[in-house]
Amino acid sequence: MKTERMHIEALRPEHAAALFGELSDERIYQHILERPPASVDALEARYTRLAAGSPRSSERWLNWVVFSKASALPLGLLQATVFPEEHRSYIAYILFPSYWKHGFASEGVAWLLQHLSRDHGVRLAEAYIDSRNEASLSVVRRLGFEHRTTVDTDEGKDLVFAKQLGEAS
Repeated sequence: MKTERMHIEALRPEHAAALFGELSDERIYQHILERPPASVDALEARYTRLAAGSPRSSERWLNWVVFSKASALPLGLLQATVFPEEHRSYIAYILFPSYWKHGFASEGVAWLLQHLSRDHGVRLAEAYIDSRNEASLSVVRRLGFEHRTTVDTDEGKDLVFAKQLGEAS
């Protein structure tokens, strides 16, 4: 799986060692609920659970690591929770700070949307974004998502964006 500048691999426990250092950067967690991993072993255990898939038959967990084609270094992660019967998915991404503001998030999410539509029958993608996360808000707007609603959270407000995929996109 690839884009113009990226090589994309399904997330595996073996990725933990390569991703741990980048995922320890506190800047990543300004606008998301996750916290930095406690150790490589803890991250490997998390990736083992994610790779095993959702315990609920009504949803699928899909996770990828994104690498630079030019350097082979990891750029970040792409995530989707797919609800096959509803043809719907939640999407998310984490891009490592060294690669912010270079268009990698937009390129990766565009690939993700195409992949979900083509290979998983997703017709509606949704993204929940902290209202203070200007960079992510720009990404979804650039990719044609529309603001649908606002959800109050313990940390503030999440804006819910949605995009129709497939023939409707």
